[in-house]
Amino acid sequence: MERALGLTRRILEVLTQHRLPAALVTQSALVVRDLDILSDLARQHLALVAIGITTLDPDPDPARSLEPRAASPKKRLQTIEILAKAGIPVTVMAAPMIPKLNDHELESILAQARNAGATGAGYVALRLPHELDEIFSAW
Repeated sequence: MERALGLTRRILEVLTQHRLPAALVTQSALVVRDLDILSDLARQHLALVAIGITTLDPDPDPARSLEPRAASPKKRLQTIEILAKAGIPVTVMAAPMIPKLNDHELESILAQARNAGATGAGYVALRLPHELDEIFSAW
């Protein structure tokens, strides 16, 4: 994991050197480790970070089931706030939105992300074929 973090930072440094744009899509709060580089890129209008949020349910089980090993939804909202305060444009990705499971949360996710400083939003609706109904329900 540490090598990957070092590699991400080195890539961002190269992008900064050559004034190339960077767009990061993540569910991790670790993106703030590179706040200095991302802020520098953002000042040049060359950075964007998209933070994925699937649920804001206060019960940790749905988030853990949908996104194992990802940062908690609360931590991701805090990450949006930190990035936005540092001048980095942040988009929230409400994905996947699964009918009857978390799609009712879409408006709340967008509103809370906006309140945290997100200036853009996107979503991905997950549509499963009927053949997968039993498998998905059992999961």
